[in-house]
Amino acid sequence: MKKLAVIIMVTFGLVVGLGFGTQQASASGHAGTPSFAKGYWHTRGRGSVTYHIFKNHFWFRYSGWNRYGKHKWRASWHGYDRVRYWLDPGSDGVRTSANVRAYDPQTGKHLEFTLIRVSKSKIYLNYNIYDPWYTLYRGAR
Repeated sequence: MKKLAVIIMVTFGLVVGLGFGTQQASASGHAGTPSFAKGYWHTRGRGSVTYHIFKNHFWFRYSGWNRYGKHKWRASWHGYDRVRYWLDPGSDGVRTSANVRAYDPQTGKHLEFTLIRVSKSKIYLNYNIYDPWYTLYRGAR
């Protein structure tokens, strides 16, 4: 019984002392969406897109209503689920950007992208280092 207690204490000491427990927890990221990005966001210009970012979902669709003859319709929502994020502290210590990983149910693959908060009503979105940065403007919360 003493050997078991010693083994438990040594294991606990290694986990806490060497930081094994905290490394594993931080590697998994945070579930859901960063609070600065939640809500409705829009791009501007022709062919604008509306983003609905909430809980652990990142959905988007073409903005506005469309017509086909007499029929008026709206594009359906599609996007990513199972969102996880890692916050990056800014130079002033304020967390204004996040690396995000989400699951695309259509392809069965994960997608990584970056969100940067510019102000309360504007964020930047980048899917890939080769793609341009998209500027998103705040819509209804």
